[in-house]
Amino acid sequence: MFETGLYTVLTTDSVVGPLVGSERVYPLILAEGCPLPAIRYERTQGNSITMLDGSSGLFNGNITVSCHGATYAAARGLADAVKGLLDGFYGTLPSGDNVGGMFCRDDRNNFDDLPRTYCVDLEFEFWLQGGPGGPTGGGYEIQLMPGVTGPVGPTGPQGPTGPTSTVPGPVGATGPAGPTGSQGAEGPTGAKGDQGIDGATGPDGSQGPQGATGGSGPQGNPGTNGTNGATGPTGPTGSTGPTGPTSTVPGPTGLTGPTGPTGPTSTTPGPAGPTGPTGPTGATGPTGPTSTAPGPAGPTGPTGPTGATGPTGPTGTTGTGTKGDTGSTGPTQVQICSGVAGKPAASQVVCIYICGAAKTFAADFAGSYGSVGTNPTTNPIEYTVKNGATTIGTIDISSAGAFTFATVSNTTKAVSAGDRITIIAPSSQDATAANVGITLVAL
Repeated sequence: MFETGLYTVLTTDSVVGPLVGSERVYPLILAEGCPLPAIRYERTQGNSITMLDGSSGLFNGNITVSCHGATYAAARGLADAVKGLLDGFYGTLPSGDNVGGMFCRDDRNNFDDLPRTYCVDLEFEFWLQGGPGGPTGGGYEIQLMPGVTGPVGPTGPQGPTGPTSTVPGPVGATGPAGPTGSQGAEGPTGAKGDQGIDGATGPDGSQGPQGATGGSGPQGNPGTNGTNGATGPTGPTGSTGPTGPTSTVPGPTGLTGPTGPTGPTSTTPGPAGPTGPTGPTGATGPTGPTSTAPGPAGPTGPTGPTGATGPTGPTGTTGTGTKGDTGSTGPTQVQICSGVAGKPAASQVVCIYICGAAKTFAADFAGSYGSVGTNPTTNPIEYTVKNGATTIGTIDISSAGAFTFATVSNTTKAVSAGDRITIIAPSSQDATAANVGITLVAL
C-alpha cells in the first residue's frame, strides 16, 4: 500500500526520522495527547488512468501531509524537512509501489485553537506505475525529466484498416527500438598469480675515495638586537562592588506553649468512726467472816478482766471534691529575630517581620533576649521597635553589654495579622558596637 511505503520513508529518513521517531506519524488523525512534533497524512484524491484500449496501469492521486508542532518554528521546521524529502521523489517504495513522480502543489499554514497547536499542510500530487501496490501494466511508463515536465502521454489506439487498393501503400515507419538490455553482472576477479622467484643479489661495489673537505667560509657579522618596546601603563583598579542587602527573612516560628496544669485532687479525709464502748468492771471479792476480833483485812479481789474492745466504727465516706478543669492550651509563641554581622549603619532597619496572626508583646517585651559581640562605647545605645510608623518600644544596650527592653508606657502591645514590625539601629553609628543579635517574643 502506498501509505505504508510513505510511512517507512518518513520514519527512516535521516532528517525527518529523528524529529518524529516511528511512533508520531499517524494516518487521518493524530492520537489524542500525542507528543509534538508529529505528522498526520491523508489521501484526498486518487484515480486510475484509463485509455480507450483499457487500463493504462497509471494511477494519479493527491495526499496531504500535515506537520504539527507546539510552536510555529517547530511545525515549519518539520514541514521543510518533509518537503525536502518528498518534493521530486521517485523510485520504488518499501511497500513495492513504483512512484513515477511526487510533487508539492500547495504549502499552507494552519492553527488549531482547541489544543493550541501550529500546523503546516503540504499537498502532494503523486503518480504510480501499475496502480497502488500493483505491477507495471499496459506498456506505459513515466519518465521523470528535469524540471516540472509532466509524464509522457500514452500512445493513441491504432486507427481502422484502410480499404484494399491495387496501388501499393507507402512503407510504414520503422518501429521504435526495443529497450537496451540490462548490463550483465560483473564477473568474479581472477585468482592472484604466484609471485616470481627473487633474483640473486649482486656483489657490493667498491667504495670510492673520500673527497677533500672544502675550506670554511668566513663568519657573518652578528645582527643588532632590536630595542624592547615600552611597557604599557597598568589599567585602573575596578571599583569595589556594593555590599549585599541585609536579609529580610523572618526568624523561625516559636515553640507551642505548654499545656495548662491539671486541676487539684481533693485531699480532705472523711470523718473518723466513733470510739467503741468501755468493757464492764470486774466482780467484787467475797466478804470475810464476822469475828469479834477484827479479822485481818481480806485481800483485795483481783482486778476484773478488761472488757473486750468495742467494734471499729464504720469507715467515713470518701471526700467528693470536684476535679479541676484542664488548663487551656497556651498561646503559640512567635520569635522575631534580628542579627547583623559587623556594625549597622545609622538608622539601619535590621529586622522586618510581617505578623501572620494576632499576637501580643508582654510589658517591656518580657521573655525577649539580646546579645552583643563588641560592647558599645556610648552608654547606652538605643534600638527602636515600631509597628508600622508607630514606636511601640526601645532596646537599650549599655557599655557593659547589658540589654534593657521597654515598651511604651511599660504596657503590653497587641499586634494584628499583617502588621509590619521593624527594629531600627541607633540614629548615629556607635564607634565599637558590633554583631548585635535581638530576639523579641510575642504570644
